[in-house]
Amino acid sequence: MKMHRFALRGLGFLVLWMLHCGSELAAAVPPDGWYDYSAYTDCRGQPEPALYNGGILKFGSSGGDPDGYRTTETGVFSPAFVVYNLNKTTMYTFSCWVKLEGAYSALITARLAPDNTGARCIATVVARSDCWAFVKGGFVLDWPTQTSVIFFQNADKTLFMNEYNVIETCDDPFSTVDTYVSKLKDLRSAGAILEGIGLEGHFSKPNIPLMRAILDKLATLGLPIWFTEIDISNKFDAQTQAAYLEQVLREAYSHPAVSGVMLWTALHPSGCYQMCLTDWNLSNLPTGDVVDRLLNEWRTLQAAGQTDAHGAYSFTGYLGEYVLTVSYNNRTTQSTFSLSPGDETRHINVQM
Repeated sequence: MKMHRFALRGLGFLVLWMLHCGSELAAAVPPDGWYDYSAYTDCRGQPEPALYNGGILKFGSSGGDPDGYRTTETGVFSPAFVVYNLNKTTMYTFSCWVKLEGAYSALITARLAPDNTGARCIATVVARSDCWAFVKGGFVLDWPTQTSVIFFQNADKTLFMNEYNVIETCDDPFSTVDTYVSKLKDLRSAGAILEGIGLEGHFSKPNIPLMRAILDKLATLGLPIWFTEIDISNKFDAQTQAAYLEQVLREAYSHPAVSGVMLWTALHPSGCYQMCLTDWNLSNLPTGDVVDRLLNEWRTLQAAGQTDAHGAYSFTGYLGEYVLTVSYNNRTTQSTFSLSPGDETRHINVQM
């Protein structure tokens, strides 16, 4: 997540704004009682000037610098910075411009952790990767603090529209790909922030070429596509269900516009809706075998080899998290990295 043009200002006995650039903290006192009512709800190609004459927030990079990145309770590294000597008699206002990297859209929450105690929400914004979004919030403390941390969390919550019978068939005149695309366009033009396309995926005998063509049309909207309820009709025997399920999953997985798949296979007291993955003893059914086999196929178990004359080693892997181990002479070091969607080659440098 990129950050730009930040301002933190207090109102009350002390009126103040702060700018954090690297390891330097600057403060100034604007006219008493001055509050900037400016706010922006549209995503902009370039950020507007920071409130209260704020500036660009830069993160420290040295290992001893406490400002830079914070590990959240979910284990995710988040942009963070430290503010000092806040008091409980001041009402603080907080604002900045943010832009995502690595995801099209997400809910970003700014949180304050006073003196390393529990974090509280101080602002939210739906941020995007193609424009700058304005964060504005504020907070009041219950006690004075010497050191507080402001950090940002990606809530990973995306607003989808979900539809039935769009991908499964073209026999339903009330649920076609073109009417779905038109409805999505209408909602967006009316101001709705749609960040994904949902397709239920309750299949009978799947028509794979039609499925691919419909995905191609939906992909023109530039939104991530998720299958939300995939199953195969129980009018087929278990082996046929498994064969059709594999066809659907392979087609969904291989399409560049599809970001995720969920199955509608819960086992409940009345049995299964259409398809389950296990029996009542939790032993795999043929459909469960398909899922396990594909999950094992679609991952990089291990890639190993020697570096070339330039000390480089390359491999092709599936998206996800990796542990990298490098050994040279009697020394070994480890680090972690992730492979995210994109066409560019990811370069990792390791110091021995």
